[in-house]
Amino acid sequence: MKFIEHPMIKENTLEAREYQLEISKKVKKMNENTLIVLPTGVGKTEIAIIIIAEILGSRGPKVLFLAPTRPLVLQHKDRLAKYIKDEKIVALTGTIPPAERKDLWKENDIIVSTPQVIQNDILSGIIDMNEVKLLIVDEAHRSVGKYAYTFVTENCKNSLIIGLTASPGSKMDRIQEIMRHLNIKQVEAKTEMDDDVRPYMHGIKIENIMINFPDEYEPLREKLIEIINALREDLKQKYPELNIPQRITKKRVLDIQKELSNQISRGNKSLYEALSLLAMI
Repeated sequence: MKFIEHPMIKENTLEAREYQLEISKKVKKMNENTLIVLPTGVGKTEIAIIIIAEILGSRGPKVLFLAPTRPLVLQHKDRLAKYIKDEKIVALTGTIPPAERKDLWKENDIIVSTPQVIQNDILSGIIDMNEVKLLIVDEAHRSVGKYAYTFVTENCKNSLIIGLTASPGSKMDRIQEIMRHLNIKQVEAKTEMDDDVRPYMHGIKIENIMINFPDEYEPLREKLIEIINALREDLKQKYPELNIPQRITKKRVLDIQKELSNQISRGNKSLYEALSLLAMI
Protein backbone atom coordinates (compact mmCIF):
# COMPACT_ATOMS: atom_id res chain seq x y z
CA MET A 1 0.00 0.00 0.00
CA LYS A 2 1.26 3.46 -0.94
CA PHE A 3 0.83 6.33 1.53
CA ILE A 4 0.61 10.08 0.96
CA GLU A 5 3.81 11.97 1.70
CA HIS A 6 3.16 15.53 2.85
CA PRO A 7 4.83 17.79 5.45
CA MET A 8 1.50 18.25 7.27
CA ILE A 9 0.33 14.60 7.12
CA LYS A 10 1.63 11.96 9.49
CA GLU A 11 3.85 9.36 7.81
CA ASN A 12 2.32 6.05 6.73
CA THR A 13 -1.21 6.93 7.79
CA LEU A 14 -3.19 8.14 4.76
CA GLU A 15 -3.49 5.78 1.80
CA ALA A 16 -2.73 7.37 -1.57
CA ARG A 17 -5.75 6.88 -3.83
CA GLU A 18 -5.48 8.31 -7.33
CA TYR A 19 -8.96 9.86 -7.50
CA GLN A 20 -8.49 11.59 -4.14
CA LEU A 21 -5.14 13.04 -5.22
CA GLU A 22 -6.61 14.07 -8.59
CA ILE A 23 -9.51 15.99 -7.02
CA SER A 24 -7.34 17.67 -4.37
CA LYS A 25 -4.83 18.75 -7.05
CA LYS A 26 -7.64 20.28 -9.13
CA VAL A 27 -8.91 22.21 -6.12
CA LYS A 28 -5.39 23.48 -5.37
CA LYS A 29 -4.78 24.47 -9.00
CA MET A 30 -8.14 26.19 -9.57
CA ASN A 31 -8.32 27.68 -6.04
CA GLU A 32 -12.10 27.86 -6.42
CA ASN A 33 -14.91 27.00 -4.04
CA THR A 34 -15.76 23.39 -4.91
CA LEU A 35 -18.52 20.86 -4.27
CA ILE A 36 -17.03 17.36 -4.04
CA VAL A 37 -19.49 14.55 -4.78
CA LEU A 38 -18.44 10.97 -4.03
CA PRO A 39 -20.30 7.76 -3.17
CA THR A 40 -20.63 6.90 0.50
CA GLY A 41 -17.61 5.14 1.97
CA VAL A 42 -14.91 5.99 -0.56
CA GLY A 43 -13.17 8.85 1.20
CA LYS A 44 -14.63 12.36 0.95
CA THR A 45 -13.11 13.20 4.33
CA GLU A 46 -9.68 12.00 3.17
CA ILE A 47 -9.83 14.47 0.26
CA ALA A 48 -10.68 17.20 2.78
CA ILE A 49 -7.66 16.15 4.88
CA ILE A 50 -5.33 16.50 1.88
CA ILE A 51 -6.76 19.98 1.15
CA ILE A 52 -6.47 20.95 4.83
CA ALA A 53 -2.82 19.90 4.81
CA GLU A 54 -2.20 22.01 1.70
CA ILE A 55 -3.88 25.09 3.19
CA LEU A 56 -2.11 24.78 6.55
CA GLY A 57 1.21 24.41 4.75
CA SER A 58 0.72 27.32 2.35
CA ARG A 59 -1.63 29.81 4.04
CA GLY A 60 -1.62 28.76 7.68
CA PRO A 61 -4.58 28.56 10.08
CA LYS A 62 -7.47 28.72 10.61
CA VAL A 63 -9.43 25.81 9.19
CA LEU A 64 -13.12 25.44 10.07
CA PHE A 65 -14.67 21.98 9.53
CA LEU A 66 -18.47 21.87 9.87
CA ALA A 67 -20.59 18.74 10.38
CA PRO A 68 -24.35 18.62 11.03
CA THR A 69 -24.37 16.68 14.33
CA ARG A 70 -22.31 16.48 17.51
CA PRO A 71 -21.38 12.76 17.03
CA LEU A 72 -20.09 13.57 13.52
CA VAL A 73 -18.13 16.53 14.88
CA LEU A 74 -16.37 14.32 17.42
CA GLN A 75 -15.75 11.64 14.79
CA HIS A 76 -14.19 14.11 12.36
CA LYS A 77 -12.05 15.62 15.09
CA ASP A 78 -10.60 12.19 15.89
CA ARG A 79 -9.93 11.44 12.20
CA LEU A 80 -8.20 14.75 11.66
CA ALA A 81 -6.01 14.13 14.72
CA LYS A 82 -5.12 10.71 13.29
CA TYR A 83 -3.73 12.16 10.04
CA ILE A 84 -2.80 15.84 10.51
CA LYS A 85 0.49 16.74 12.20
CA ASP A 86 -0.88 19.97 13.65
CA GLU A 87 -1.99 19.12 17.20
CA LYS A 88 -4.08 22.26 17.67
CA ILE A 89 -7.37 20.59 16.75
CA VAL A 90 -10.50 21.09 18.80
CA ALA A 91 -14.19 20.16 18.67
CA LEU A 92 -16.53 23.00 19.63
CA THR A 93 -19.99 21.86 20.70
CA GLY A 94 -22.92 23.41 22.49
CA THR A 95 -21.92 21.62 25.68
CA ILE A 96 -18.93 23.99 25.99
CA PRO A 97 -19.73 27.42 27.53
CA PRO A 98 -19.40 30.38 25.08
CA ALA A 99 -16.53 31.99 27.01
CA GLU A 100 -14.55 28.76 26.82
CA ARG A 101 -15.37 28.35 23.12
CA LYS A 102 -13.98 31.85 22.53
CA ASP A 103 -10.65 30.87 24.07
CA LEU A 104 -10.54 27.52 22.25
CA TRP A 105 -11.16 29.31 18.94
CA LYS A 106 -8.17 31.57 19.55
CA GLU A 107 -5.87 28.77 20.73
CA ASN A 108 -6.45 26.21 17.95
CA ASP A 109 -5.69 25.98 14.24
CA ILE A 110 -8.42 23.50 13.20
CA ILE A 111 -11.94 23.96 14.54
CA VAL A 112 -14.54 21.22 14.12
CA SER A 113 -18.09 22.20 14.99
CA THR A 114 -21.76 22.17 14.06
CA PRO A 115 -23.01 25.12 12.01
CA GLN A 116 -25.50 26.03 14.74
CA VAL A 117 -22.72 26.57 17.31
CA ILE A 118 -20.68 28.68 14.88
CA GLN A 119 -23.77 30.69 13.92
CA ASN A 120 -24.44 31.46 17.58
CA ASP A 121 -20.81 32.48 18.14
CA ILE A 122 -20.84 34.72 15.06
CA LEU A 123 -24.01 36.44 16.30
CA SER A 124 -22.45 36.79 19.76
CA GLY A 125 -19.30 38.30 18.26
CA ILE A 126 -16.94 35.91 20.08
CA ILE A 127 -15.22 34.57 16.94
CA ASP A 128 -13.68 36.29 13.93
CA MET A 129 -14.61 34.56 10.66
CA ASN A 130 -12.05 36.67 8.80
CA GLU A 131 -9.40 34.38 10.31
CA VAL A 132 -10.74 31.33 8.47
CA LYS A 133 -8.63 30.36 5.45
CA LEU A 134 -10.50 27.15 4.64
CA LEU A 135 -14.11 26.14 5.32
CA ILE A 136 -15.06 22.46 4.94
CA VAL A 137 -18.81 21.74 4.84
CA ASP A 138 -19.70 18.09 5.41
CA GLU A 139 -23.15 16.86 4.29
CA ALA A 140 -23.28 19.90 2.02
CA HIS A 141 -26.70 18.90 0.63
CA ARG A 142 -28.16 20.38 3.84
CA SER A 143 -27.18 23.85 2.61
CA VAL A 144 -30.67 24.84 1.53
CA GLY A 145 -33.32 27.14 2.92
CA LYS A 146 -32.48 28.81 6.22
CA TYR A 147 -30.16 26.07 7.46
CA ALA A 148 -27.21 27.34 9.53
CA TYR A 149 -24.68 26.21 6.87
CA THR A 150 -25.91 29.04 4.66
CA PHE A 151 -25.53 31.65 7.42
CA VAL A 152 -21.96 30.56 8.22
CA THR A 153 -20.97 30.54 4.55
CA GLU A 154 -22.33 34.06 4.06
CA ASN A 155 -20.04 35.19 6.88
CA CYS A 156 -16.99 33.38 5.48
CA LYS A 157 -15.78 36.01 3.00
CA ASN A 158 -12.05 35.22 2.89
CA SER A 159 -12.14 31.43 2.82
CA LEU A 160 -11.73 28.70 0.27
CA ILE A 161 -14.98 26.72 0.66
CA ILE A 162 -15.19 22.96 0.08
CA GLY A 163 -18.54 21.16 0.23
CA LEU A 164 -18.67 17.37 0.70
CA THR A 165 -21.68 15.23 -0.16
CA ALA A 166 -22.77 11.84 -1.41
CA SER A 167 -26.35 13.02 -2.03
CA PRO A 168 -26.60 16.37 -3.82
CA GLY A 169 -29.97 15.42 -5.30
CA SER A 170 -30.90 14.45 -8.82
CA LYS A 171 -32.58 17.72 -9.85
CA MET A 172 -30.36 20.43 -11.30
CA ASP A 173 -32.20 23.24 -9.48
CA ARG A 174 -31.49 21.50 -6.14
CA ILE A 175 -27.76 21.23 -6.97
CA GLN A 176 -27.70 24.85 -8.12
CA GLU A 177 -29.36 25.92 -4.85
CA ILE A 178 -26.66 24.12 -2.83
CA MET A 179 -23.94 25.74 -4.93
CA ARG A 180 -25.53 29.17 -4.58
CA HIS A 181 -25.87 28.94 -0.81
CA LEU A 182 -22.27 27.78 -0.40
CA ASN A 183 -20.93 30.20 -3.02
CA ILE A 184 -19.63 27.16 -4.94
CA LYS A 185 -18.04 27.76 -8.35
CA GLN A 186 -17.24 24.24 -9.55
CA VAL A 187 -18.17 20.59 -8.96
CA GLU A 188 -15.83 17.60 -8.80
CA ALA A 189 -17.80 14.36 -8.95
CA LYS A 190 -17.04 10.65 -9.07
CA THR A 191 -19.45 7.71 -9.19
CA GLU A 192 -19.17 4.04 -8.29
CA MET A 193 -18.85 3.36 -12.04
CA ASP A 194 -15.59 5.28 -12.44
CA ASP A 195 -12.62 2.95 -12.97
CA ASP A 196 -10.48 4.59 -10.28
CA VAL A 197 -13.28 4.42 -7.69
CA ARG A 198 -14.73 0.96 -8.39
CA PRO A 199 -11.94 -1.02 -6.60
CA TYR A 200 -12.81 0.76 -3.34
CA MET A 201 -16.57 0.18 -3.50
CA HIS A 202 -17.98 -2.26 -0.97
CA GLY A 203 -21.45 -3.68 -0.84
CA ILE A 204 -23.68 -2.03 1.76
CA LYS A 205 -25.97 -4.32 3.72
CA ILE A 206 -29.06 -2.66 5.16
CA GLU A 207 -31.03 -4.26 7.96
CA ASN A 208 -34.28 -2.67 9.14
CA ILE A 209 -34.95 -3.08 12.85
CA MET A 210 -38.43 -2.02 13.97
CA ILE A 211 -38.86 -0.85 17.57
CA ASN A 212 -41.97 0.09 19.51
CA PHE A 213 -42.52 3.67 20.57
CA PRO A 214 -41.73 3.78 24.34
CA ASP A 215 -44.87 3.95 26.49
CA GLU A 216 -43.32 6.54 28.83
CA TYR A 217 -42.99 9.00 25.91
CA GLU A 218 -46.63 8.72 24.82
CA PRO A 219 -47.95 11.48 27.16
CA LEU A 220 -45.25 13.83 25.83
CA ARG A 221 -46.13 13.04 22.22
CA GLU A 222 -49.83 13.68 22.94
CA LYS A 223 -49.02 17.03 24.54
CA LEU A 224 -46.84 18.07 21.58
CA ILE A 225 -49.59 17.10 19.13
CA GLU A 226 -52.06 19.13 21.21
CA ILE A 227 -49.80 22.21 21.06
CA ILE A 228 -49.17 21.83 17.31
CA ASN A 229 -52.89 21.48 16.60
CA ALA A 230 -53.68 24.62 18.61
CA LEU A 231 -51.02 26.61 16.74
CA ARG A 232 -52.24 25.22 13.42
CA GLU A 233 -55.84 26.26 14.15
CA ASP A 234 -54.67 29.75 15.12
CA LEU A 235 -52.77 29.95 11.84
CA LYS A 236 -55.77 28.72 9.80
CA GLN A 237 -58.15 31.26 11.37
CA LYS A 238 -55.84 34.25 10.98
CA TYR A 239 -54.45 33.33 7.56
CA PRO A 240 -57.06 31.22 5.66
CA GLU A 241 -55.36 32.08 2.37
CA LEU A 242 -52.40 29.85 3.32
CA ASN A 243 -54.56 26.69 2.97
CA ILE A 244 -53.04 25.00 6.02
CA PRO A 245 -53.79 21.24 5.84
CA GLN A 246 -55.36 19.26 8.70
CA ARG A 247 -52.14 17.28 9.09
CA ILE A 248 -49.17 19.59 8.66
CA THR A 249 -45.81 17.99 7.93
CA LYS A 250 -42.34 19.40 8.53
CA LYS A 251 -41.81 19.71 4.76
CA ARG A 252 -45.05 21.68 4.40
CA VAL A 253 -44.02 24.00 7.26
CA LEU A 254 -40.64 24.66 5.61
CA ASP A 255 -42.26 25.26 2.21
CA ILE A 256 -44.72 27.79 3.65
CA GLN A 257 -41.95 29.49 5.64
CA LYS A 258 -39.92 29.93 2.48
CA GLU A 259 -42.85 31.41 0.58
CA LEU A 260 -43.75 33.79 3.43
CA SER A 261 -40.13 34.93 3.74
CA ASN A 262 -40.14 35.75 0.03
CA GLN A 263 -43.38 37.73 0.38
CA ILE A 264 -42.08 39.64 3.42
CA SER A 265 -38.87 40.50 1.56
CA ARG A 266 -41.09 41.98 -1.19
CA GLY A 267 -42.76 44.27 1.36
CA ASN A 268 -45.70 42.29 2.79
CA LYS A 269 -45.10 43.01 6.49
CA SER A 270 -48.49 41.57 7.57
CA LEU A 271 -47.11 38.03 7.48
CA TYR A 272 -44.69 38.31 10.40
CA GLU A 273 -47.12 36.68 12.86
CA ALA A 274 -47.74 33.79 10.45
CA LEU A 275 -44.00 33.25 10.21
CA SER A 276 -43.76 33.30 14.01
CA LEU A 277 -46.54 30.68 14.36
CA LEU A 278 -44.86 28.44 11.81
CA ALA A 279 -41.56 28.75 13.68
CA MET A 280 -43.29 27.60 16.89
CA ILE A 281 -44.87 24.65 15.09
